[in-house]
Amino acid sequence: VLSCPCCFLTVCMDCQQHERYTNQYRAMFVMNIIVRWDLALVFDRKLKQLAPLKPSSNDEQNITHSNNTTIPFEQDEEEARKEKMETRTTATSSSAPEQPIYYTVCCSNCHTQVASLDNTEEIYHFYGCLASS
Repeated sequence: VLSCPCCFLTVCMDCQQHERYTNQYRAMFVMNIIVRWDLALVFDRKLKQLAPLKPSSNDEQNITHSNNTTIPFEQDEEEARKEKMETRTTATSSSAPEQPIYYTVCCSNCHTQVASLDNTEEIYHFYGCLASS
């Protein structure tokens, strides 16, 4: 069982622990989460971690969480849909080699980033969550 590290809300009941990184888990079935389709992430080979696909243009409405993740708060569904389409168009039209795109996953209660969604395999990668048996 995985819980949000900030509000302790259960986000996953069945998951598999990563072999090398003990604080990371993967799961297919989740609960109490919000997928932020407007916040796409790609793997940065230099930093060896996920990084935003493109910087957010609306910094005034952002919240920075304790893990230094900037997440826009309370965005219109219409705006999110437009940005999602723009992100997909940008990602598919770029001349760079195609990388897997991950999407930010937040706790539905406190909006803390708890995971990333690999949309190609439909797997959630959790990190920094509280694990219990």
